[in-house]
Amino acid sequence: LKKTGMEDEKKEEDVLESKGVEVVDRIKVRGKEGERKPVSETKEKSSKRSMYVCNRCRGKSQFLMRKLEGYCEECFLARFSRKVRSDMGKHKLINQHEKLLLAYSGGNRSSCLITFVHNAMHLNSHRPFRVNPSVCFIDESVVLSPDNINHVDKLKSIAEEKNFPFIMAKLEDTFASSLECAEEERESSKEKLSSVFSHIKSQSAKDEMLRILREQLLSRIAKQHDMEKILVGDTSTTLAVRCLTLMSHGRGALINDATGVVRSVGEGISIITPFRFVSSREVAFYNAVFHVNSYPRRFKSFGAHPTFSYEHLTGRFIANLEAGFPATTSAVVRTAQKIKPEDTVASTNKCVLCRQQVERRDDGALAKHHKNLQVFVNVALAKQSSCCGSCECEGTSRDCKEANLIPLLCYGCRNLFLKTTTSFTMPVFSEMDARIRKRMTRMEMKDQVKEFLLEDDNDDNIDNDS
Repeated sequence: LKKTGMEDEKKEEDVLESKGVEVVDRIKVRGKEGERKPVSETKEKSSKRSMYVCNRCRGKSQFLMRKLEGYCEECFLARFSRKVRSDMGKHKLINQHEKLLLAYSGGNRSSCLITFVHNAMHLNSHRPFRVNPSVCFIDESVVLSPDNINHVDKLKSIAEEKNFPFIMAKLEDTFASSLECAEEERESSKEKLSSVFSHIKSQSAKDEMLRILREQLLSRIAKQHDMEKILVGDTSTTLAVRCLTLMSHGRGALINDATGVVRSVGEGISIITPFRFVSSREVAFYNAVFHVNSYPRRFKSFGAHPTFSYEHLTGRFIANLEAGFPATTSAVVRTAQKIKPEDTVASTNKCVLCRQQVERRDDGALAKHHKNLQVFVNVALAKQSSCCGSCECEGTSRDCKEANLIPLLCYGCRNLFLKTTTSFTMPVFSEMDARIRKRMTRMEMKDQVKEFLLEDDNDDNIDNDS
């Protein structure tokens, strides 16, 4: 019936057109009296209406997330809190009255983090946070610009206003024997830190080494204060940049772990990323609502050429892409969560520097461009041949031995030393020294019983030159 009716209407229009009568298309009619309006005008008018109207309560919009997605202040805060708390609650990460360490650098993201935690604890929310947070600031002025040290008093006052204990440490304290002796050993630790960064020539490698040392110091501080969880303010924009940077450094197998809501850094300590589905734009809006003051660190890449480093280049790429396509960063993070290497790829050994699992093809084998690298470390091995390397062996005497660090590293950490012109002796921190001793002791024990071991079939398919 519908088909015959449409055919009759078409015949009537053909008859009218033959008589010279103007026929208006019924499907494209807009308004009264058959007035035809362009479809572009109607789309533009509808987009203006949605831009200035809150998508949730239909009130006046104050924040525009995307082209047609506006929110008022109340709905925006509810949306922001729901995104963060639903991701954390789904994984059941934080227990009541648990001690947390908040990594605070003074930038927009970390300032938003401590403000969000404070508001979740004290504002009239449905389920308030019942936790005991502490704020930790790491002074990186030895590696970065010395101007960053000028904001320490302001950052401390911000933490005290929120009744959060303030912990300050310097990046060179990573090389101290313990945090209790950090003040006494600060000069020697500073020389060790400067020695490491002076031998690393690539700026991309320096950025990666800075991240590794920062996480190592944060985990040491958390362990000293009996904390098991560290909260960082990385957003979806930061994680998208981090994901692409990891692949450029040869760490593509780690993107699933790096973009997750929680990842382990060893010794029972985990790093939680509550803002992983929140963009940097939303963080800026949240800070504007609560008038949050931020004092970002000044990096050497500020105002530099786009090709200054891998991270700087990918950061500009993601920022330009996000301006036209706001869903880019969340799509990158969700895609990275689906990429996971097989269980047979990783070996049982871990890298002594970054504490990530070494791939089986790199365990005991070097790529062609890594065979000429020589980075030595001084290791004190126990004289006892029966030591398994897992104990401390405090009462035994040790032989100081110089060993090459490269075979004990993962593929990504080996790339950090690619542009070193000459071999050098790298200073190590206490945790790294214990890992090296354990790996080397086990390697010596394996060599002693090597002829009695059965070979794995998977090892035959591994190309040592790959």
